[in-house]
Amino acid sequence: MEPGTPSLQSSRLLDQVRERIRYAHYSLQTEKSYHYWICFFTLWSATQPGGMRHPREMGVADVETFLSMLANERKVSASTHKQALSAPLFLYREVVGIDLPWLTTSAGRSDLSALYNLTGIPRSRIRAFACPTVYSP
Repeated sequence: MEPGTPSLQSSRLLDQVRERIRYAHYSLQTEKSYHYWICFFTLWSATQPGGMRHPREMGVADVETFLSMLANERKVSASTHKQALSAPLFLYREVVGIDLPWLTTSAGRSDLSALYNLTGIPRSRIRAFACPTVYSP
């Protein structure tokens, strides 16, 4: 969180996410997307050993396992995977106030190397979505 950011008024996690998104003037579609992925992430944690936990109790390993599950089991596209990565990034930085080590190093990269390293998505598959080849007759 940036200095000078007002404290959160709500006590519920998803309400805090909405509050912070609206403070940052994100679009309604972004709010809906982040809400979905954060809700999915927290509900997914219930299927893991230890049961459902608050994101404060989870860490890097849980986020990486979640992202890997999306890539390997659900076979989501690279753009969907990037949205699923952005939501926990926002959650941990702006709402929970925790900087996870890999989030701080990879957040500013313009290339997709962080995505390559975090998941099992093959580079060729990500590259196909990120850098489509131009058709030349």
